[in-house]
Amino acid sequence: KLAVEHLIALGHRRIVHITGPMRLTMSAGRHEGYIDVLREAGLDIDPALTRVGDFHFGSGQQAIEALLAEGVDFTAVFCSNDEMAVGAINALRGHGLKVPADVSVAGFDDMDYALSSDPPLTTLRQPRREIGRQAMQMLVHLLSGEPLTEPRVTAGVDLIVRGSTARAPQTSRKKGRTNS
Repeated sequence: KLAVEHLIALGHRRIVHITGPMRLTMSAGRHEGYIDVLREAGLDIDPALTRVGDFHFGSGQQAIEALLAEGVDFTAVFCSNDEMAVGAINALRGHGLKVPADVSVAGFDDMDYALSSDPPLTTLRQPRREIGRQAMQMLVHLLSGEPLTEPRVTAGVDLIVRGSTARAPQTSRKKGRTNS
């Protein structure tokens, strides 16, 4: 939710979501958060703005290629992981679009290359060490034959704003429309 709220606060109204495989709980949860924030902001839910990826660079790139080929209008992209976000940036730049001047891009995970991407990627940072600690604790309980009191752990995230997001452009790429 934090990434999409950030994009909306910057004036974006046509926000693409490139999900992970929807059979995965985390992918479905991230998409649900995207939908919830759009609804809370009173924005239309446009199915054309959702593309299913596979958490790899190529699927971020392919999703952008398809959106541009179909003429889908958008000013921002939220990817369910950083690798797809870097792929999306690569595809946008390949079409002569500037990130973030033309299209803002945000990811999820805050992997090492998020900081070294060009531009540095706005992303959501997960407490990986804490997640690992809790997972090991759960494993120890299971190996000891103890039942898990909570079979699922949910960790908070922090929004890390970097250079890949900016205010929405005043005119849309498509037919020079004014964003509203």
